[in-house]
Amino acid sequence: MENYKGLTEEQAKENIKKYGFNEIKEKRVPTFVLFLKKFWGPIPWLLEFTGILTFLLKKYPDAAAIFVLLIFNGLVSFWHELSAQNALELLKKHLSIKAKVLRDGVWKEIDAKYITIDDIVLLQSGFAVPADVEILEGAISVDQSSITGESLPKSLKPKDTAYMGSFVVRGEAIGRVINIGENTFFGKSAKLVQEAKTKTQLEVVVFELVKYLFLFGVFLIIILLGLSISRGFYLGNVLPVLVVMLLPIIPAALPAAFTLSTALGAKELAKNGVLTTKLSAIESAASMDILCTDKTGTITKNKITVDKILPLGNFQEKDVICYAALASDPKQKDPIEEAIFNYLKDDCYKIEKEDFEAFDPSKKYSTAKIKKDNEEIYIFKGSPKVAPIENEKQENLYKEMASMGLRVLAVWIEKNNKKELVGFIGFSDPPREDSKELIERIRGLGVDVKMITGDTKETAKHIASLVGIEGDVCEAKDIKETCGVFAGVLPEDKFKIVKTYQKMGHTVGMTGDGINDAPALKQADFGIAVSNATDVAKAAASVVLTD
Repeated sequence: MENYKGLTEEQAKENIKKYGFNEIKEKRVPTFVLFLKKFWGPIPWLLEFTGILTFLLKKYPDAAAIFVLLIFNGLVSFWHELSAQNALELLKKHLSIKAKVLRDGVWKEIDAKYITIDDIVLLQSGFAVPADVEILEGAISVDQSSITGESLPKSLKPKDTAYMGSFVVRGEAIGRVINIGENTFFGKSAKLVQEAKTKTQLEVVVFELVKYLFLFGVFLIIILLGLSISRGFYLGNVLPVLVVMLLPIIPAALPAAFTLSTALGAKELAKNGVLTTKLSAIESAASMDILCTDKTGTITKNKITVDKILPLGNFQEKDVICYAALASDPKQKDPIEEAIFNYLKDDCYKIEKEDFEAFDPSKKYSTAKIKKDNEEIYIFKGSPKVAPIENEKQENLYKEMASMGLRVLAVWIEKNNKKELVGFIGFSDPPREDSKELIERIRGLGVDVKMITGDTKETAKHIASLVGIEGDVCEAKDIKETCGVFAGVLPEDKFKIVKTYQKMGHTVGMTGDGINDAPALKQADFGIAVSNATDVAKAAASVVLTD
C-alpha cells in the first residue's frame, strides 16, 4: 500500500468553499408560490376571464360559482404536485451515509456531505460509495443496478470509476474523489428529476377545445356586431348582449368535470392495485402510443440464475457446477454464487476444504483446495480471460455463450501442477414468466413497446427476443421510430429518449423500478413504477402498481 496522506483539514475546508458540499441542491419553490402558480396557465386564465366578465355583468351567483371551480381545480392540482416533490427528497436520503476519509494522514469516519474533491477514501465491502471515486489501489466488485440498470456486479480495478450510490459487495480499495454532489453520475439523476416536466394531455385537450369554441364565439360576435352597426343599433345596448352570448360558449365547468371524473377513476384503480399519484395520468394512459420499459427488474426478475452449463472433455454438467460450488462461499451474498447454490440438486459441494480464497477482483477468480482420493486438487472459478483455455475452439465456445447475452464464468482445476479446464457456466437475469404475454397484450392495444437498458447490445437483444419485442437495437444517440431496443443507456439517456419521442408527437409511457429510471418516469406522460421499485422511482411515477 502506498503512503497516502490525503487532504489536510484546512485544504478540505478550502475545497468545500470552492466546490460546495457533497449534496444535491434543491431549487425549492416556496409553498405559497407553488399554490399561486396553480392560477396561472391556459385553464386558470379561462376561468378567471369568465369569472371577471360575469362579475362585471353583475351576475354575482354565477361569478361566485366560477371562482369556486377555479379554487377547486387549483387545490387539487397543488396537492398532487406537492406530493410529487417526494422524488427529490428520497434521492437526497441516499446521500445520508458515512464515509472513511484520509485527513491529515489519519483515517476518519465522517458524513458523506463533507467529502470533497481530491479526498482519499476507503471503499469496503458492505458500504455505499459516497462520491464518484477513481480507484487508485486495490480491487472491488460493486452492485450498481440502481444507478446504471446493469443486473450483475461490476469488477473495478485501478483507474476505473466507482459511482456514487453504488454498493461495494466484495473487496477493498483506496480511491480519489473526482466528482461530488450534482456533478456525480448519481447527482445527474437528481438534477434531471427537477428538470423533468411535461404538459399533460388534459391541458392540451382542454385548451384546444376552449380555443376553438372561443374563436367560434368571437366570429359570431363580429358578425352580429357588423349587423348591429349596419342597422344603426346603439352599441351601448348591443355590447352587453354580445358578452352574455359569449359566456355560455366558454365551458367554465369543464376543467372541474375532468378533475372530478379522473379522481373517481383513480379511486376505482386503487381497488385493483393501481395507486395514482398524478390525476392527469389516467387520461394520458388512454392516449399512450409508446411504452418505454426498463429491462432489469421490470421485464426481468432482477435475479441471477444459471442459464447454461457447458462441460468440456470428459467432464459432465454435474462436475462443472459442483466444482464451481466448491470454489464459492455460501455465506457470501454474491448473486453469482447464490445462483450456483440455488441450481445445485445435491450437496456435492460439502466436501471439506483445506483452504479457500474468496473471489479477488484483481485476480479475477476464487480458489479452493480439497483432497480427493488422497490427491490434492486446486479448484478455480473466474473470468474466462484468466482460465487455461487451450485452443481456439474452447475460446469460441465461451464467446458464443457471451454473444447470447450471458455472463460467462470458467471453472478449472489443477492436479499435479497441471491445469485442466472443466467447463463454462452462463448466467442470466431471466424474464418474468408473464412478461411475454403482457407485452403481446399491450401491443394488441396499439401501443409500441420499447425496451431500454444499461446492459450490452448482446444481452438486450437476447432478452428482447425472449419476450417478443421487435425492432432495431439502437443507442441513445440514434433515436428512430424503428428502434425496439435501446442498449448501453445512461439515466440521462432514458430521459432523452422519452423526451425525443414526445417531441415527435407521441404520448409516451415509461415503466421502471430503479433510481436510474426516476428522471424518465417523471418526464413521461404516463410513468409507471412496479411493485418492487425503489421509493425514488415510486415518488417520480404517475402510477404505482401495488400488486
